[in-house]
Formats: sequence, structure tokens, C-alpha cells
Amino acid sequence: MNRTAIVLLSPEGVIQYWSVGAEVLFGYRAADVTGSSMDVIIPGDLRERHWSGWRKAWENGDIRDGLVAMIPVRCADGKIRQFAGRLQPVRAPHGDLVAAMGIWSPASSEDARLHVLS
Repeated sequence: MNRTAIVLLSPEGVIQYWSVGAEVLFGYRAADVTGSSMDVIIPGDLRERHWSGWRKAWENGDIRDGLVAMIPVRCADGKIRQFAGRLQPVRAPHGDLVAAMGIWSPASSEDARLHVLS
């Protein structure tokens, strides 16, 4: 069973791709979330901060490549769970930022030292 979630996001924060691993980890079916805002997985109390940072990153064209942290996700059952995750920029051949890819996996004992986003 694939337990690595891969989600491709447009500059507007719309889910363009939702992997089988994302279905397994988060509980939402790809058919139900593809084309939706990523608000579906962002805990309500973190949305304002998230969108402020998201807009700033796109205005500057700067998504920090490879930063790994514990990221809270609102799962389909309504529970907020922490997953080890990173946001990777997706760039066109000449460097323009065109999308972002979120990658999450279940937390392991090694992840105890990671920064927790909140």
C-alpha cells in the first residue's frame, strides 16, 4: 500500500493531481478533491496564515526547496493529523515557478526533531 502522498497544486492553490498515497493517508478520493482548493486539507485555524504565505511565495517566485517539517492536515474523517512533509517548487525549463508539489508521509520516530508547523 502506497503511503506517500503527492499533491500537485496550481499557483492559485487548486489541487491538480492527488495520488493514491494521498487517498490512503488523508482519506479523500482523488475524484472528490481534484479541482478543489487545498483548503480541504488545511486546518481552519491555519488557513489565514497559510494563504498569506502562499501568496507571498508566488509573488516572489520563491518556494523554499526541500524544507521538511511536520505539517498538520485535516483528514477526511475531520481529524487533524501531523505528517512529515515538504513543498517542492515545480519550475518551467527557464526557471519560472509554475506549480508546487506537496509530499507527505506518515511520521516516524526520526521525525520527532522536525519543526512543527502551526
